Amino acid sequence: MIVLVYLPIRAELERAGGHWGIDVWEDPLALPGVFVDTARIWIGGAEGIIPAVAALSGVLLAVRRRRDVALYFGLAWIVPLLAAVVMGVAGQPCSYLYLLPTFVLAATYGITQVPTARLRILALAFLLAGYGWSTATKVNKPAPDPYGELAQYMV
Repeated sequence: MIVLVYLPIRAELERAGGHWGIDVWEDPLALPGVFVDTARIWIGGAEGIIPAVAALSGVLLAVRRRRDVALYFGLAWIVPLLAAVVMGVAGQPCSYLYLLPTFVLAATYGITQVPTARLRILALAFLLAGYGWSTATKVNKPAPDPYGELAQYMV
């Protein structure tokens, strides 16, 4: 239903997609690449391994135990993918960051399913320590702008 809203402006989307987005009809393998790059942004570096494992386990456990939660995760992540396939234009990876709360919910569900409170606390401690260490070590290091070349092209 959401995709049908964009059908009247499909031609404008195609023109904009050539400049702003990624043409997925020309290169079908670009769409999985967009979502892999989005996952890289979500996970970050090594500090994101625990949340990624927790999110994956949360989704898998939701499929087994809570079909309603699994349906929510599935729809939230598949609708943008289907819209990109139907329209032929996918956004840049950073445009899918609105899905980050569902990643956090999946990770939270995965951590809450750990059988004992001590293991849950240990997982959360490692998670916070990893992100704390990452934040503390990156504070003084200016990172290069990964979209600088794209910004120059758009100007």
